[in-house]
Amino acid sequence: TLNDGTEIQHVPEANQWTRFDDPAWSLYDNDIENRDLYGAMYNWYAVKTGKLCPQGWRVPDNDDWDKLTDFLGGLEVAGGKLKEPGVEHWDPPNTGADNESGFSALPGGYRYGQFWGTGRSLEAGLNGYWWSATECTGTHSWSRTVHAKNTKVYRSFFTKNKGFNVRCIKED
Repeated sequence: TLNDGTEIQHVPEANQWTRFDDPAWSLYDNDIENRDLYGAMYNWYAVKTGKLCPQGWRVPDNDDWDKLTDFLGGLEVAGGKLKEPGVEHWDPPNTGADNESGFSALPGGYRYGQFWGTGRSLEAGLNGYWWSATECTGTHSWSRTVHAKNTKVYRSFFTKNKGFNVRCIKED
């Protein structure tokens, strides 16, 4: 639910997910065990409500993500400092992962969301994706990605109906 008690639509059906433009959540491969490990994936319409995080918390915007990656030494090395070390959850080699930040990033993958796509889940073990609260265009929004094979944090924009994880930060 959103922090005002409004229910977020659970959309497990793949073809419905690709065309859904209201707040929605899903699980990787619709498997409840993935919820315990990676948490839920949300489309950007859930982020846009401004009510996805508990009261007093919010989804970080691009400035927040930039502050974090700058603090950790820049985009080229921040990913390693965000990732959980080892290969229990990450695909080998999980390059440079030391979790110096305490963020404990996991590779939850994503739910495909283009209108012409299948709505399936992809890349668990390889990549972790997190929404930013900053919109890019009418159809795309900004996100951050961490990859198993390097130490980078990628700033990218994707269609708003993809399913990504969310991290909340405390309000200032």
